[in-house]
Amino acid sequence: MKDINIILTRHGRYNNSRDKRDLSIGHITEKGKKEIAEKTKKRMDRLVGDNLKDTTFLIIASPTYWLSDKRLGRRAIETGIETRNEILKELQEEGLSKEEAKGHFYSEPKIYTRHTNGISIEELRNKLAEPNVYDLAPEYIQKLKVRYGGMNSGFWRELASSEEVKEYNKEAEGPTDLKRKVTELLNYVVDWSKEYSKSHDTNICVFLITHGETMEPFIHNKKLSHITEFGYNDGIVFNVKEDGIIIRTEDEKFIGPPPKVKDEDILGRD
Repeated sequence: MKDINIILTRHGRYNNSRDKRDLSIGHITEKGKKEIAEKTKKRMDRLVGDNLKDTTFLIIASPTYWLSDKRLGRRAIETGIETRNEILKELQEEGLSKEEAKGHFYSEPKIYTRHTNGISIEELRNKLAEPNVYDLAPEYIQKLKVRYGGMNSGFWRELASSEEVKEYNKEAEGPTDLKRKVTELLNYVVDWSKEYSKSHDTNICVFLITHGETMEPFIHNKKLSHITEFGYNDGIVFNVKEDGIIIRTEDEKFIGPPPKVKDEDILGRD
C-alpha cells in the first residue's frame, strides 16, 4: 500500500480585528504567510520526504469568511492557497515545470469512493466550516464571554464540550454536530485516498484546513486525549494503513508512541 497522510489543521495567523471598516481583516497576515510556508515545508520533509514527485495532493479548506462578512477575508481558504504555493515551489525545485507541478494536485470537483456516486469538494469544505453558533446563537456566545471574562481558555473549552447552545437555538451546532461533521469528512477522504492511491499508483497527502472550534470536539474523542488545543497551523496527522490508522501529533514536545486504531474506532463506522 502506498503512503497516505491526512493532515487536519487549523488555519494560519490572520488579522482578527473586529472593525469591519478595515477590509484587511480576516486575511492571512504577512507573518502568517511566512509561518504557513515554513510549516508546510516541515510537513513535506517529515511526511513526504523523497517521494514528493510520487505524491498526489488534495487541499480542502473551510469556506468561512471572517465575521460572516463576504467583504472580509477567508483565513482557511487563504491558508490553503499559501500551502499549495509552497508545495508547488518545492515540486519545481525538484525539476518539474510549473504545469507539471500543478498536475500533482487533485483538481476534480468531486471525490469518488465505493460508497458514493461522488461528493463535491464544496460539500466537503462546508464540513470544515466555522460553527454556525456565532450567527445562530449570539446570546450564548455573549453569555460564555461574561461567564469566563472573555474568549479565554475556559470559554473555548466549554464551547467545545457543552451542548448548552441547543437551549438558545436548536439549529446551532454543538460539539456533537461538529464531531459528526468532521467524522463524516474523514470517512469520505480516507475512502477516497485508498481508492485513488490504488488506482493511480500514487502516494496521497491531504490537507483539511479548518478552525480550532470545529476541530476540538472531534479531537476531544478519547482516542485523541493526548492532544489539548491548537495554535495557528497546528494539526494532527492520520497515517492510513491497511489495518488501521496511526494518529500522530505534530507537537514536538509530545512524548510517547502515537496511538494506532482501527478505522472504525476513529471514524465511527458501523
